[in-house]
Amino acid sequence: MNIGTRIIYPDEVGLWDVDLLQISVYHGLKDNVEVMKKCIGRCREKGIRYVIYPIQYSLLNGEMFIDLQEMAEWSDLALIRHDEKKRDWQRITGEHGTNFRRLVSELQSVRCRVYCTNARFLPESHRT
Repeated sequence: MNIGTRIIYPDEVGLWDVDLLQISVYHGLKDNVEVMKKCIGRCREKGIRYVIYPIQYSLLNGEMFIDLQEMAEWSDLALIRHDEKKRDWQRITGEHGTNFRRLVSELQSVRCRVYCTNARFLPESHRT
């Protein structure tokens, strides 16, 4: 088992005796991608493994996807997506589901593990 904790800022790296860090990257936070890169630099200096956890980002939003691609390129253990859904907050189905899978594959093409937790994807075959 690995023990970890969440960080947002580079000065938090090394504060806790943990096996890995979750670097939370908040959409809308000033210079968020640059702050993430500084966190990564500190993790690498200290030999701490990390995952990148973008918050309030959507793979289905083209502008946000550009940032997500950069995060994937900088990831160590994984890029973790949580609560992915359509713009109307509904489950990802049909054409959106096909596009979602394509975009996840595109992120993974940079040799990045992508984990989607609590995604609102429900295949058409499982709908009632």
